[in-house]
Order: sequence, then C-alpha cells, then structure tokens
Amino acid sequence: ILMETTMIKLEIFTSSSANLELLEENLSNLDIHSLSATEMKVLGKENIVKEHYRGVERASRHPQKLKIEIVMPKECRLQVFQILKDSLKDEQQSNTKIFTTPMWQTRSMQGGFYH
Repeated sequence: ILMETTMIKLEIFTSSSANLELLEENLSNLDIHSLSATEMKVLGKENIVKEHYRGVERASRHPQKLKIEIVMPKECRLQVFQILKDSLKDEQQSNTKIFTTPMWQTRSMQGGFYH
C-alpha cells in the first residue's frame, strides 16, 4: 500500500553561474522547508569546456554545476518551476535538469515523525 505524500524534494542541476541569491529571494514567500546548494563537477556526456584555474586556461570534460535541493509541499511545485524559469537566464534554462522525489517520511533530530 502506497501512502499519499504531501512533501517533495526537487533536485535542480544548473549552471554554476546561476544567481542563487535571486532564486532564494524569489522563493522566500513560499512554504519552503529546506533549501541547500552545492557546487560540484559533473561527469557527463557534455562537450569539453574551457576553465580557468589560477590564471591558467585548461580544457575539462567535467563542467562545474550547481545542485540546488528544495524540500517543500508538493502543492508549491508549479510555483517553484515558474520561479526557476523567471530566475534563470535562457542559456541556463537549456542546461537545467530537475528531478522530483516524493518524501515518504521525514524525521526531525528531536524525534518524532512528520509529513
């Protein structure tokens, strides 16, 4: 038996040049339970990109990406998608991938379960 979930987690992979402060400001009026961002190198089939490291240009197959994780009520997802679209530049939108995961159960460190 599958239980109906009320919370979801979005994992958004986008360009590392995305304006995280603008996104955070635009999301501030929604019922966001958690927002985190991690900069990472992504192993993928993308083209070779040029990077600058300590003043030296080099080619890399592992471009830097920004991973944004948002935990929120599922009812907010369409609003968040629109905010993402409005907050990201056109070239960032074309390289952005969004994954949605239901949060079946969450637990606070003080104990007790909540949905």
